[in-house]
Amino acid sequence: MVVFVWPLCLLLAWKSYDFVAASWGLKEASRESGGLPYPLVPLLKTVLLVMPVAVALQGASLFMRSLSTLRGRD
Repeated sequence: MVVFVWPLCLLLAWKSYDFVAASWGLKEASRESGGLPYPLVPLLKTVLLVMPVAVALQGASLFMRSLSTLRGRD
């Protein structure tokens, strides 16, 4: 967990931050007629920041459960 999951989550969050911030700053909307309106496109791109946080929390949960199992406290 510590070696693979958390560094990957940090990298994904760090690299996607500028992409998401630019989308919010530009108030980006779909180019297609009848496409998604303003707040939906940046909200969808915000998932790129939410996903690494959720995976990191799941990794922390699994890490703590593994430590508990190794210590014999099931």
